[in-house]
Amino acid sequence: MTDTPPDSRCDPRDIHQLLLDVTGRALMAGDFDAFARHFTLPQQIDSFEGLLLVKDSDQLRVVFDGVCAHYRSHGVTEMVRTSTEAAYQGADKITCTHESRLYRGETLIHAPYSAFSVLVRTGDGWKVSFSQYAITDAPDLNAALAGHPVPAPTKHE
Repeated sequence: MTDTPPDSRCDPRDIHQLLLDVTGRALMAGDFDAFARHFTLPQQIDSFEGLLLVKDSDQLRVVFDGVCAHYRSHGVTEMVRTSTEAAYQGADKITCTHESRLYRGETLIHAPYSAFSVLVRTGDGWKVSFSQYAITDAPDLNAALAGHPVPAPTKHE
């Protein structure tokens, strides 16, 4: 499988799902470079902690490291993200939603959560330019998405 999403003749959900899969693998592997190449800068990330304008790769790295720290502190072994809706808004823009589930073994670590994203076509392919997360029961994950420090790891429940 290639990490380059297909062109606009494809189903927008296929483009979205491929980006979810590629960035998900990068998150689970702690591979910032593989993750970052799929995001525009500046980048907007909205969560219950507020709206963060990510202006450069250093800021994106803080968010990435915080999310990875959340996964480690909760013993996440698998992340399942599924595109639920995606539609073209012109030839170079896709709006989409997905659901995320984080597991430790077979145990779901908190309620599934939804996210809305905007994908834009760039000279380097499709990239995420905006994301909005609706995470109700993971304040440390919301903090990470807002670029705030994540609490030190604790023992898994």
